[in-house]
Amino acid sequence: MNYIQQAKEVIDVEIAGLQKVRDAIGPEFDKAVRLILERLSLGGKVVITGVGKNLPIGQKIASTLTSTGCTALFLHPSDAMHGDLGILDKNDILLALSYSGASEELMNLIPVVKRNGVAIIALCGE
Repeated sequence: MNYIQQAKEVIDVEIAGLQKVRDAIGPEFDKAVRLILERLSLGGKVVITGVGKNLPIGQKIASTLTSTGCTALFLHPSDAMHGDLGILDKNDILLALSYSGASEELMNLIPVVKRNGVAIIALCGE
């Protein structure tokens, strides 16, 4: 097995993936960034949520944002529905991660969050 060639092929796949992401960035990205900055300027925080594979990704995003000085945290959607929803304030923004966009936990959480006036940004894979 040629490990050098295999490593180069993996890197090529990653480059192609990044190019696809780059090409998909549109006006929604600008709108999302502006919304996050607006909410932070109001004293709000970025609250990230997700389940399954998105759970550790969301935790890492929250950790990275916090390390840059942004007030951020991860909120598990099941915990939110069982008492932790009080962590959300109307000036916050919820960043919801879901590949399908239809996970049951998030589908239960989103209407409640909307009723409380919290802005929502959804990142979905489909």
